[in-house]
Amino acid sequence: MKWDGERDTEKDKKKREDQRRESFDFRNAEDVSQRLEKEENDADDLSEKHDSYELKRVGVNDTEEYKKKYEDQRRESFDFRNAEGVRQRLEKEKGSMANIDGIDERDGGNNEYIVDNKVVSDAEKRRETKNNSNYQKNR
Repeated sequence: MKWDGERDTEKDKKKREDQRRESFDFRNAEDVSQRLEKEENDADDLSEKHDSYELKRVGVNDTEEYKKKYEDQRRESFDFRNAEGVRQRLEKEKGSMANIDGIDERDGGNNEYIVDNKVVSDAEKRRETKNNSNYQKNR
């Protein structure tokens, strides 16, 4: 009986050691599994963070491009309006000068000649002559 008791004790010790080893193996496998899952989650988080950063940069670049395009369009609009204003003022001045000189440009008053390497129209020539004659009268 003593031997039976010792054998039972030996069996029990061996059984507990096996259970302990199995427990270590299970815990080790579970730890490895959790570590791999954590590394995968960290990699996914890093990838999402990188994607988010890329999207932010693309958005910022798009915004900068839009602002630049808007400024170019605005500048072109200012240039066009300025040129149109200048053109209209010149037309108005040209029209008022023609009316002052009594020249109707529609009746052929826009003939141009080259004098001293300058393009001179009939209207300007008449104006000069008129101004010179007025200058001489006032002397």
